[in-house]
Amino acid sequence: AKGEYGQAIAAARRARQLLPDEHFATTAMAYAYAHTGRTADARAIVEAFESAYAKREMQPVLIAMVWSGIGDRDRAIRWAQTAYDDHDVVFMLFAKSSPELAAIRDDPRYQDILRRMGLAPKTTSSKRYSENAEAHTAYLRARFEFTKRTPQALRNARQSLERAVQLDPGYALAWAALADTYQIAAFYAYEDQPTMIQKCKESGQRAVALDPSLAEAVNSSAQVPEWFFEWDESDRRFKRSIELDARYAPAHHWYAFSLTARGRFDEALRQVREAQEIDPLTPIFIAAEGVVLNQAHRYDEAIVTVRSIIERNPTFHLSYFVIASSYSGKGQYQASIDACLAALKYVPDDHFATTMLAWNYAHVGRAPEARQLAKSAEREYAQHHFQPTLIAVAWAGIGDVDRSIRWLNQAADDHDPVLPLLVKYDHELDAVRGDPRYAQLLRRMGLL
Repeated sequence: AKGEYGQAIAAARRARQLLPDEHFATTAMAYAYAHTGRTADARAIVEAFESAYAKREMQPVLIAMVWSGIGDRDRAIRWAQTAYDDHDVVFMLFAKSSPELAAIRDDPRYQDILRRMGLAPKTTSSKRYSENAEAHTAYLRARFEFTKRTPQALRNARQSLERAVQLDPGYALAWAALADTYQIAAFYAYEDQPTMIQKCKESGQRAVALDPSLAEAVNSSAQVPEWFFEWDESDRRFKRSIELDARYAPAHHWYAFSLTARGRFDEALRQVREAQEIDPLTPIFIAAEGVVLNQAHRYDEAIVTVRSIIERNPTFHLSYFVIASSYSGKGQYQASIDACLAALKYVPDDHFATTMLAWNYAHVGRAPEARQLAKSAEREYAQHHFQPTLIAVAWAGIGDVDRSIRWLNQAADDHDPVLPLLVKYDHELDAVRGDPRYAQLLRRMGLL
């Protein structure tokens, strides 16, 4: 801050002797390097930081600070935006006053970030962040857990957000995030699906009631109409969310899935790539592009896209399902089975991988095993812990059209969040598409 960079480097080195992985000291060292002619050293550090962030082991605001010191305003702004999107608690502390960010503070893009944080004049939402420190900390902890998409991480996120809204019932942002958590839990049937659907609906409504100008709130309520086949209302809410904050990546991500359900694949790809441009390192946005390409039957592109996630984050289990589905679409059943087993290694109760495994087994002469998996899924459904759409997929693969159609209609009755995404274009349901009852279902859903 005082421009005494030599002393800053010496102090940072002493700190690193005590804690070699101390991020703040390393940031200070890199920033000082950038101001003492050692730009190459500063770049080497920040590139290592970016690699660490891909594993969720680095605060994005520290990356922004180093790029700011180097003088790359665009990269610094992009990482500041990522810090905002990630709800980086360090960014909340230093966004307005840190000298390491001084070089970008007059940039209109950075001023816009400050405005949305409530740290600049004329902010549009007085309740964006809670004045209750414990509630806000719980919210930030939940957002970090949410990105992992595993059953335990989602339970952790839900518990933190329930605590946040208990501490501050007027915290619109936390209500929106809670609705998102319930939505994911319903989609993956990690918990009682009907309960999660109802709670998602209620929490999203509460968020919008508290702050209808909050993009996160409007987006959190946009999925529910789709589950009830109210496509125009879902469209309206997604578009309104993006209008309120075009830099809110999840709105583009979920809108892409809604467009995919209706076969609007080019529009869906534009939306999901917009999400990636805003937040290029979050794996779920890359996986989402794979889902869109898969549903468009562009299987090779889907595989290439999603493999890029596995190269950086081999434990991100959702990647393997997209690859498995794409291989099955190509008729490469053993490769699909291998991908399913890889997913189940990381999340043993992954319903998508289990269903795809049953579908593949039926196509390689292992029908008894396929039936066993399908019947096990039916037993789990009795406890509301399995998506009926996926059970329909399993029976379609086995060739039992009657049973598959029955489960698809059950999915429509239950408002299963998976149904809209898969019902019209997923190749695993090809066996039922010639049945008149399938056409009746599409008409009921407003998709024909």
